[in-house]
Amino acid sequence: MADWSRFMARSPPFPRKFFKPLTPGFQNGMAIPIAFTRSLGEKKLDKALIKSCQGSWDVQVRRTCDGVFCFKQGWKEVVKNHSLEVGEFLVFEHKGNMVFNVKVYEPLGCEKKFPPPSFRLIMAKTHWNVKCPSATIPLDFARSTGILDKSCMHVKDPFGKLWPMDIGIVKDKEKIEAAWSRRTYLKSKGWIEFYKANKLKDADVCIFELIQVPKSRSKPVIMNVKIFRFGS
Repeated sequence: MADWSRFMARSPPFPRKFFKPLTPGFQNGMAIPIAFTRSLGEKKLDKALIKSCQGSWDVQVRRTCDGVFCFKQGWKEVVKNHSLEVGEFLVFEHKGNMVFNVKVYEPLGCEKKFPPPSFRLIMAKTHWNVKCPSATIPLDFARSTGILDKSCMHVKDPFGKLWPMDIGIVKDKEKIEAAWSRRTYLKSKGWIEFYKANKLKDADVCIFELIQVPKSRSKPVIMNVKIFRFGS
């Protein structure tokens, strides 16, 4: 006979999942089912981390006068990054410590497909100067995709060649208010070699598409890059 008490002791709180249909007004906040919050054994319900194939977002959790917990500040970023629309619905899976994985489904029930997260970089002289061989990555992109705590990246150029590069952040407290200093950046010899080998020039545009973010900090983030020549 199975020892169900031992099984239940190892199992996470129930229920672990809930779904929410998107109705008018969903952009302003998302209520968490009361039955779900009651099942949580966590003491602090003031913030959550929402994760998906598009990245991750810190979201504040607020309690209404009716006692309902809702995703609030930061929720609009989740809406924007998933292009959510009325009629779609979300399935949330609680992973513990107010961390939720979320999947988006279309009105007919199929899981919604998304293009890979990407950012655009317009080439300038500062990107190839030997004294400053680096290229900035938008802070919002670095945060939402989880690459802020990674140390290296492999960039795959249009010819299929991988270019190893380091990932760094500006640590100078005196410059932290400067817009450029608040960004993660690509650095090292790999970046300038990539720049020269692909014959990049001022005003060329590179579109970086995220392919893989490993769990291990020591393993490289993988990105594809598309190059659009100025004037072509």
